[in-house]
Amino acid sequence: MGAHVTRCFYCGGTDLEPKEVEELLSVGGYVVRCKVPATVCLRCGERYFAPDTVRRFEEIRAQVRAGDLSGLRTAGALLEPTA
Repeated sequence: MGAHVTRCFYCGGTDLEPKEVEELLSVGGYVVRCKVPATVCLRCGERYFAPDTVRRFEEIRAQVRAGDLSGLRTAGALLEPTA
């Protein structure tokens, strides 16, 4: 599923579990939500991704930076307070 990790680099925990997670990629004025496999530390929540997943994140970022939104759909709108 996710990256092959046996100990959390952040907290040192050894209770790691493969899960499907939601990762948000901020690219310019867009936020892209990706549901991907990861290895998650059950102690602190740190996430570890396989190299192919990280490459996919990089491809998505480059695609959006280039203005190509094909293969992506609008899933809502972000609202911010004015003050």
